[in-house]
Amino acid sequence: MPQAAESGNASPFARHAPAAEVLGAHAASARTQSLGVMAIVWGLALIGGAAVVITLIVGVGLFMARGSLLPSAEDVVTDAPKHVTDTGFAKDVPLRAKGRGARTGTRGAGDKPTVPAAAPGPVTVIVPKGVFFQSVEVSCPGGVRARGAFSADRGGGLRATVRRVPSDRDCSLTFRGSIPASTTVRGHQTLQCTFEPTVCRPQQ
Repeated sequence: MPQAAESGNASPFARHAPAAEVLGAHAASARTQSLGVMAIVWGLALIGGAAVVITLIVGVGLFMARGSLLPSAEDVVTDAPKHVTDTGFAKDVPLRAKGRGARTGTRGAGDKPTVPAAAPGPVTVIVPKGVFFQSVEVSCPGGVRARGAFSADRGGGLRATVRRVPSDRDCSLTFRGSIPASTTVRGHQTLQCTFEPTVCRPQQ
């Protein structure tokens, strides 16, 4: 038969070599395996690169956070006690205000202290019974202002008292409710007043 003749006439290499279909299938399988290996290698490389990038980002973030949490030089407070040097001199003591104007200064250990100004006190005004005043008003420099209402006095006249009037300055006392009249007064005074003209004398 012709096929037997062809088979018998073929070389030994041709008789034992695999068929072309088998070689093609093996080549296709090899290409598939190569592509799979390359895909795995590329995937591992991408995963490794991503891990390195993530590690760098985390490291930079931790370094910045640590730097923001550390106290600055201005925030550091030392609790060391301060050293006080004894100079051997007495401390200066400020002088109190005396009179109308405030005076500032210092005094040494041998100077006598300044006598304080008198404290505020009441002012009492006594007027005749026939004068129809309702009250008196005291106005002082520095914004002090107060009023006192008249009431019957034991001596037959009218009496009004204004509390806490400064005694270190002249204040204006104005009569309210009848003829216009005014005078000057200080704390701790009792005045006996008559009118037309207005005359107020301290009562002993």
